[in-house]
Amino acid sequence: MLDVANQFGDGGVRKIYVAVNRPGMSETDVLEAIADETVARIGDAFKAGVRARRDHFLETPMLSNQPLHTRHLRVRQRLLCARLCNASEPHRDREKA
Repeated sequence: MLDVANQFGDGGVRKIYVAVNRPGMSETDVLEAIADETVARIGDAFKAGVRARRDHFLETPMLSNQPLHTRHLRVRQRLLCARLCNASEPHRDREKA
């Protein structure tokens, strides 16, 4: 929803929600319908990129309602921090080449 609000604004999101929401729809159905509607409302030149972005947000496990595996997340955070902190240093794999 944040991605959609960033593109269409608060009023646009509200209008899209009202246009697609039907009684009995699950939260997932509403989010998918919003994604479909936002792609339909933009120019053809941008449809593929927006579709990919919407699908990413719908499918990423980082935004699911399932519990996070905190140990795995901490490892990923450490790796990312190490990469960012050492961005100016040559990467080990590049040194071997």
